Amino acid sequence: MRCRRASGIHYGSLVTDAYAVSYRQSMRQVNVRDAEAELSRLLEQVEAGERVKIARAGEPAAVLVPYKAVVRRRRLGLARGQVQLHPDFDELPVDIAASFGAE
Repeated sequence: MRCRRASGIHYGSLVTDAYAVSYRQSMRQVNVRDAEAELSRLLEQVEAGERVKIARAGEPAAVLVPYKAVVRRRRLGLARGQVQLHPDFDELPVDIAASFGAE
């Protein structure tokens, strides 16, 4: 099956036409005036995972979708061999230990 383009959304080659149709039908559409009036409620629905299409004069203008923050994985060990700890790093100086009541 060839790639399909429906409502500006690109579908992969393994996706069927039935899926594309059900996807388009499952998205709720509201006009701009209603979206302005009930934005808080629409945001709650979007946060719950729903997608909302906003239309101007019946033509889709925008889609509200849940925001997903990009999580960048940290690579450990980038400074390996470049940092050296002093041998007494874990030892607390006597005067500081005394101020905390430790001996």
